Amino acid sequence: MLVGTFINIPFAYKDLLNFEIEGIVPVILAALTGFFWDKYLLLGGYKFVDSATGSLTSTSRIVMGAVLGYLFLGEPLNLRIIIGMLFISLSLVGLSGYFDKERESIDN
Repeated sequence: MLVGTFINIPFAYKDLLNFEIEGIVPVILAALTGFFWDKYLLLGGYKFVDSATGSLTSTSRIVMGAVLGYLFLGEPLNLRIIIGMLFISLSLVGLSGYFDKERESIDN
């Protein structure tokens, strides 16, 4: 993500110059929330699942991003976006080998 930040700076430079300082608190809160979600909850949860399940869990950020964008930012959530989410999720299910493995019972 650090590389992506440096690549995107030239495109966002004009907007960064016009940034209103009153918006710094929501930006910091959003960054801390993202850090907490990713580092603590998501990566910490990977300790308890196998790699196939973990790859499927990582697709939840696509759905969450679309739903939260729709609810809080007024972004469109149309059939094209829903179909795109389904295609991405189904391709990851197919590539992960989730259904190829025999699952162990929790009792074992």
